[in-house]
Amino acid sequence: MDTLPVTALDGFEADAAGLPFLDVLGEEFQRDPYGLLDRLRAQSWLVRTPLGFTVIGYPEAISIKRDPDIVRIFDAVDAQRSPLLHRKAAENMSSQSGARLVRLRKIIVQALRPRQVAVYREGMSAVAHMLLDQIADPLHADLVAEYAGPYPGLVMSPLMGVPFAETIELDEWASTINELGNHSRYDDRIPVIEAAWRSMETYLSDLIAERRARPRGDIISDLVRGVDADPDLDDEDLLSLAMAVVNASIDNVRAQLCSTIEALLLNPATWDALQADPSRAPYAVEEGLRYFPAGDDIQHKVLTTKELSGMVLPAGTLLFISKKGVNRDPRLVPDPHQFRIDRVSSAHLTFGFGLHACVGAILARAAIAEGLLALTGRVRGWELPGPYGRSGIESSARPLALPVRLDLAAHTGACQCG
Repeated sequence: MDTLPVTALDGFEADAAGLPFLDVLGEEFQRDPYGLLDRLRAQSWLVRTPLGFTVIGYPEAISIKRDPDIVRIFDAVDAQRSPLLHRKAAENMSSQSGARLVRLRKIIVQALRPRQVAVYREGMSAVAHMLLDQIADPLHADLVAEYAGPYPGLVMSPLMGVPFAETIELDEWASTINELGNHSRYDDRIPVIEAAWRSMETYLSDLIAERRARPRGDIISDLVRGVDADPDLDDEDLLSLAMAVVNASIDNVRAQLCSTIEALLLNPATWDALQADPSRAPYAVEEGLRYFPAGDDIQHKVLTTKELSGMVLPAGTLLFISKKGVNRDPRLVPDPHQFRIDRVSSAHLTFGFGLHACVGAILARAAIAEGLLALTGRVRGWELPGPYGRSGIESSARPLALPVRLDLAAHTGACQCG
C-alpha cells in the first residue's frame, strides 16, 4: 500500500487536504461501502470524512489502540447543543483512562465473570425458544420483529432481576441513547435522547437503591457490592457502570444478532456447516462481529504529536476508527469479504481493544451465541422470499426486517419465563 510522506507539523493541514475523501452520507458509500473502502484504503490508511479524519487500515488502528498518548474519547455532543449529554459523555466509561478505568473495569469483570455468565445462558436459551414458539405464521415470519428484535431486552430481565414488562422500557431507552453512536445523523434527536437518558438514570437509580437494601444474585447487586467496596468510587460511578452494561447488552446485541442471522441466510453453505456442528457457534459469533460490525466509528484524541505510518498527527487531532474499514482490511484476514466460521480468530475491533474493550462483551457474546444455537436446533429450512430494508451503512447497517419462510421443529423444553 502506498503511504503518505512524513510531513512537518506546520504542513499537516496541507497534507491532510490531499487525503482521500469518504462521504459517509453519499450514494456510493450507501451502495457499495466495502468496495469503496477497499479503493480508498489502497490510497491511504487515513481518510477525510464530513466528521474529520477516519482510520480505515487495521495495522494503524491497532497502533492507535496500543498508544497511551492516543486516548479513547466520547465527545460527540458539544456543550452548546446539549449540556446534559456533553457532561454525561465526559463521565461515560468510554471517556475514562488510567487507574480509574482499571478500577471501573475490574468491577464489571467481576460481575460478568465467565462462571456467572454461564449461569445466565440457560435463561437466554429459554427466551430464544419462547420467541420461536410465539412466531404466529412461520411461512410469513420476520426474524427481526419476532425474534432478534425483542430477544436482548427479554434476556436482560432475569439478569437484572426485573419483570419482563420493565425491560421493554429499558430496551427503548437503550436503543434511543445508542443513537449517539450515529455521529452523522442524531442532531434532530437530541431532545429525545436526553429524555431517554434521564428516564434510564431514574429507573436504574431506584433499582440500585433497592438492591443496596435487598441484594440479590443479579448483575446490579454485583455492581453495587463492587462499588461499595471501593472508597474511591461513588453512586455516580455505579450508575455509569449500570448504564454501560444495559446499553451494551441490549441494542448492540440486537444489531449483531440481526446482522449475523442475515449473513447466515445469505451464505447457505456456512449455515449448513453451523447446523452440522453447533459447537462452531462461538466462531459464527466472532465472524458476525467482524463481518457486519454494529455501531459507528470509534473516536480517539491524539494527546502529543505522533508519527504513524508516514503521517505526522499533531496533538489535539481527533481520529475516528472505522470498524467497517478495519475489520475488512485484508491485512487482518484473507478474503475479508467472505463470511466464514472456520477462522480461528480474526482479532476484529468491533468490541474495541485493551482497556477500552466493550465492558459487556462476554455477556453479548453469550447472548448472541444462544440466539444462534436456538435457531440451529429448530430451523429445518429457511429462505428469504424478497428484499428487506437496512439501516444506513454510516451507522449500524443492520437489517430492519428479515422476512423469511421458516420450517420450524418443535421445542421439547419448557420456558420458565413468565
